[in-house]
Amino acid sequence: LTSPLSEKWVSFYSDIDCSPCFKRDCPHKNYRCFEEIRPELIIDEIEGYLDKLSTGLCFDTELPFWKKKAK
Repeated sequence: LTSPLSEKWVSFYSDIDCSPCFKRDCPHKNYRCFEEIRPELIIDEIEGYLDKLSTGLCFDTELPFWKKKAK
């Protein structure tokens, strides 16, 4: 696995016991780590990014990265 090439990225993850496992196939066969990351979380992040762009705010004034935890 490789990390993002830019300092301006967002990582979404599920806070479950087996995460992150870095495996392509779930050894538990439940894929909860993916299923808990709801589309609404991604859409909210995109909308926030677009709001910042429309107001002239730039990510250069923010932290270089952050993580979003699925609820």
